[in-house]
Amino acid sequence: MKTFKQYLNEMPLPLNMPDDSLVPKQGKYTKAGPEKALGTVGTKVGKGSSRVAYRVHVEKEQFGPEENYAGLPETPQGKIDTVIKLALNAKGVAQNEQEISTYNDYDHYDFLLPIIDSSKLHKVNVIIKNGGSYEDKKQADESYSNWVQMPYVEVLKSPEKFDQYFVKYFGDLKNAIKSVGINPFARYSFECLYRGNFEKAFSKLSEGEYINEDQMERLNGLMEMYYNGFSLNDLQPRNWGIYKNRPVILDYGFDSSTVGLYSGAQKAEAFVDYKGNIELKIRDVPPRRGW
Repeated sequence: MKTFKQYLNEMPLPLNMPDDSLVPKQGKYTKAGPEKALGTVGTKVGKGSSRVAYRVHVEKEQFGPEENYAGLPETPQGKIDTVIKLALNAKGVAQNEQEISTYNDYDHYDFLLPIIDSSKLHKVNVIIKNGGSYEDKKQADESYSNWVQMPYVEVLKSPEKFDQYFVKYFGDLKNAIKSVGINPFARYSFECLYRGNFEKAFSKLSEGEYINEDQMERLNGLMEMYYNGFSLNDLQPRNWGIYKNRPVILDYGFDSSTVGLYSGAQKAEAFVDYKGNIELKIRDVPPRRGW
């Protein structure tokens, strides 16, 4: 039986990938592994303990009908500019899973960078034992997200430039909070979100005319995510970019359901069972006892 690590290495990459001998197509596996395959057709733009991101330019024809790529960012050469976040282990899969779940729950708001595709949408063949010694191929009941594909956008590193976009889409929180009699303790408008002031002023803001209706709806969305476990501390310029002339969150797979994986309080485990079903579990890690 294959291990989960082997399963990760054999999961087909997006079918819209550039044509290359190392890249699996139509369910064919690559012996080199997905990270090496991505390295042959893309550029590594980031790597952590659980995921690696590659920027990959894709021909429009690879997406099929124009409706599949309309509005996505293009390179000067006319290719679609995408980024693929690849899980390196079960922890990365858990983060991809959470990112997809968050997008499915909040995609009606326009401040999340959209997900184009993910391995969760594709079935994968796994090897199972049949009769104790005979190996057989079976389509797994469910696929987990060892990769997600998104449009590629640059991180907005300048706080000044970021605040211009932020105020346009979310309102000038700094001055709005001052208007309701609270010192925001923030230099920029967006900083009010993660400095503890916005939560206190939120109800007062919603009663007044300090920000317009569209901005209030977006702020309601951010607060809804916050109350469901998303950390407002992640809403800093390094986690935002500009997509279709609006600010979007680039990475939203880190929330209260996955934070324990990075603090050591939880551990992600994944395996393929004897039936060929893929299991992903997050368990609590007992605290170490001191002497």
